[in-house]
Amino acid sequence: MTPNNEPTPGANVIPKPRISHFTNTSIVFEDGSSLEDVDSLILGTGYEFRIPFLSPPHSSVLAVDPHTDLNSTTAPTLISNLRYIFPLYRHIFSIAPGIPPTALSFIGLPVLVANCPSDIAQSLLVAHAIANASILPARPELLNDLVSREATLRSEGLDPYYVGHRLVSPSETDHDYQDSLVEYLKQVGALPQDGRKFVEQWRRQGRARSRLLGRAWERLVRLGLEQEWLEGVETEDEWADLMERLAEWQRAYEEEHGAPPEQFVSYE
Repeated sequence: MTPNNEPTPGANVIPKPRISHFTNTSIVFEDGSSLEDVDSLILGTGYEFRIPFLSPPHSSVLAVDPHTDLNSTTAPTLISNLRYIFPLYRHIFSIAPGIPPTALSFIGLPVLVANCPSDIAQSLLVAHAIANASILPARPELLNDLVSREATLRSEGLDPYYVGHRLVSPSETDHDYQDSLVEYLKQVGALPQDGRKFVEQWRRQGRARSRLLGRAWERLVRLGLEQEWLEGVETEDEWADLMERLAEWQRAYEEEHGAPPEQFVSYE
């Protein structure tokens, strides 16, 4: 989104703010503007968890049933209700009866996570488990862990079979999830103990200051300074330094001038 309605260069597109609501004849946006006589509206509602090559008629490994009454303890095989594939240990290893946990694993199912580092953390665990299956507990313990996770979600007012692989629980943040996978490998001796978290500190700081950084970037764009700030920023360390400088730049501005939050887009 941009702070104005200038057409995107090279495309016949006019960026608009978030949708506030619909009327019988129009779409109303958060800035009060509206569009009348809209021909089509495409709703980006996300994806369904389907894996055709694991499902009938090609395979019987994964059943697809959006209305299933089965759960992780009663499922006779892997099941997808289109939002959640279960039973899986840590969103990765199949713990369905008849399939050894290291025989089938999934990389990339978690949603609302930084995919590249999360996929790396998952891949590390999968690779070590394939090389040495004994690093994983027995299936009953894996299942107990999954059932405990689902119970925790329910205690927080979340339906695990609805939120699925979305990391929306305060007890399972995306950063903590990634850290826990790598920390487990250290605990079982598959990786050396080095006293470091898998998720870099700058990522955690960036998440904690996402609103502030979002307002900083929006102000940069309004002032036409983004290229000046991005000049020479190539490495991860340089990017982390840029975020630190941006946060301090915006914080100093808001301490002096104030910044009504409603003027800015939320980036959280």
